[in-house]
Amino acid sequence: MMINLKINRKGDERVLSMYWFILFIIVAVAIVSAVLIFYSYLLDVRSTEAGILSDRVADCLSDNGILNEGKLDEAVNNIEGACNLILKDESKEKYSSMKSQYYIKVEANGKLIESGDRDFLAYCGQSSKVNIPVCFEKKLFVLNGNDFVPIKITTVVRKVEQNAKG
Repeated sequence: MMINLKINRKGDERVLSMYWFILFIIVAVAIVSAVLIFYSYLLDVRSTEAGILSDRVADCLSDNGILNEGKLDEAVNNIEGACNLILKDESKEKYSSMKSQYYIKVEANGKLIESGDRDFLAYCGQSSKVNIPVCFEKKLFVLNGNDFVPIKITTVVRKVEQNAKG
């Protein structure tokens, strides 16, 4: 005795294609959601930029923990030239017409060095960092002969229009 079974293959393909279609929709929604979440996350790098600027100034004024008097004297007149800093922001046309996006203040060995827009100091110490300049302060000690000399570096980065708004 032989049993003859007929298999309905058309129904199997229809069910399988429906599952494939649902799977493609799920994958497409997941990819679109991930891209939207990634690009909608706002970043504000001003505090990091101010820290890096402070480190560059500290490296310029000291060599392996020893105060470089020549650089310090040169920086009193022009810190940008002495430390090879480019503080002019030309990334957008509207920034090139503004005074400055940065402020640097260095107090070292009885000398005061300032560069940039002094008005930014008014924003230092405020708890909110949304739509106002961000301040960074660094204090360190370096050798000057046999004595330790304190150096206080304050850097402020404005760039409110380029960074995240909250």
